[in-house]
Amino acid sequence: MTTTTASETSSENKIPPPARSRRRFPFIIGAAVLVVIVGAVLYYFFFVAPYESTDDAFIDGHAIAIAPQVAGRVARLLVNDNQEVRKGELLLEIDPRDYETKLAQAQANLAAARSRLEEAKAQLALGIDSSLLSLPVNYCFHDFTLGAQNGEVCSLPDAQRSAIS
Repeated sequence: MTTTTASETSSENKIPPPARSRRRFPFIIGAAVLVVIVGAVLYYFFFVAPYESTDDAFIDGHAIAIAPQVAGRVARLLVNDNQEVRKGELLLEIDPRDYETKLAQAQANLAAARSRLEEAKAQLALGIDSSLLSLPVNYCFHDFTLGAQNGEVCSLPDAQRSAIS
C-alpha cells in the first residue's frame, strides 16, 4: 500500500490553470467594463441630456415679450411652444369679426353723413334756411296775424326775420 502524506496531496491538487484561460480573464473584464461604459453613455444621451437642470433656478434663454397692434380674440395660433421664430413671421391671427362690424358701422355712419350733406346742399340751393324748418308752422302764422293787428310784421328773432326776407 502506498501511503501519501498530506503535503503531497495538496501539491497534486494545485494544478496551475492552462495559459489560455489566464489570457481570457482580462479580456472578459475589459469587455464588461466597456459594455457598462457604453450603457452609461447611452443612458446619459437619451434620458439625462435632453432635459435642462439647474442648481440656482436660472436657465439661459432669450425671452422676448410680444404684443399685438390691436386687441381681439385669437382665431388661430400658428406656432408651438418653444418653437424658434424669425423676425416678421406670423405668430397668430386675430378674429376679424369685431373689426368688420365696426367697419360696417363706420361706413353706415359715413353714408348717413354724406346723405345729410347732400340734403343740406340741396336746401342751400333752394334758399331754405334749415333753422326755420324746426319752428312750428302755427307759431309764425299766429305771430303774423297778431303782428298785423298790432302793426308789426313778425315777432320772430331778428336773425330768423332776416332769413325770411
